[in-house]
Amino acid sequence: MCDNIEKNQKVLDVGCATGYLGAYLKNNFDVDIVGIDYKEYHIEKAKKLKVYSHLINVDLNSFKSELDNYTSYFDTIILCDVLEHLNDPMAVLRKLSKFLKSHGKFLIDIPNIAHSSIKYNLLRNNFNYTPMGLLDETHIHFFTPNSIINELSRNQFLVEKIEYIFLGSGLSNEQNVDYAKYPQEIIDYIENDFASAIYQIFIAFKKSNLDLESLIKHNFSFKELNDDLISKKEKFNPQNINNPLKTIEDRIKLKEEKISFLKQDINEYKQIISNLNTIIENNSDSINNLNLVISQIKNSRSWKITKPLRDLTLFFTKLKNR
Repeated sequence: MCDNIEKNQKVLDVGCATGYLGAYLKNNFDVDIVGIDYKEYHIEKAKKLKVYSHLINVDLNSFKSELDNYTSYFDTIILCDVLEHLNDPMAVLRKLSKFLKSHGKFLIDIPNIAHSSIKYNLLRNNFNYTPMGLLDETHIHFFTPNSIINELSRNQFLVEKIEYIFLGSGLSNEQNVDYAKYPQEIIDYIENDFASAIYQIFIAFKKSNLDLESLIKHNFSFKELNDDLISKKEKFNPQNINNPLKTIEDRIKLKEEKISFLKQDINEYKQIISNLNTIIENNSDSINNLNLVISQIKNSRSWKITKPLRDLTLFFTKLKNR
């Protein structure tokens, strides 16, 4: 992703979360970066980093004019693990495209639903969502290498680069696969499909006026295999990943990172709860003070003296309402 950023570019970080990507880009490429996210607490946390020139609270599923000040402004728009969370991903890309300069490009990163771990589990009638990963419980759209190219082509986007992150089934820590439960013919069929080893898909693309046939021909040319890609895939074949000790350190590191993020979220929620408790306590004091004043009024001499007048007023009111 970051290899495609140039120094001093104007960048829109879509789904900026707490600003970790923006901080990296600012510190390493000195970009002018704007961030948008639909979670207010993400925006507040990102502000503390002081790397964004502007942060905007935007729901991509319904945004309209929040970004109109940035028409034809950005060199690059980044959507890192965002499209799979949207109701209509291509509609969002079309709307965002007007904020790119004429030479500007999108950089997207999406999970591959055609990964071997998903295929193996589907054969056993399993499609289990998880807190993170390919079947993150917040994902509502799914893509394969073929489907994303088709979608981009149909929506007038020209692909400039496609890269992959490879991960074998035995290395996927959220979708477990026990090879012993599958016939060798099934394993061979799945593993011989190049897409099975792809965990994440990265694509750089831009707006285009080419016709659909030309776009499809051009865009699908990026899927042609070469020796380098095949070599990378071979590293993740089942016979190369049977020993779980090879990846245990990586798994521990990944889990520690997840725990760290969860702890940060827990601390933020604790602060929110603390603030709510303070508000409740303050309101409780106000209610107690009000009850005390009412009690003092009822016990006062003037309240007792005016009781006959209040009773008479009540009597006439009831009589009038009959």
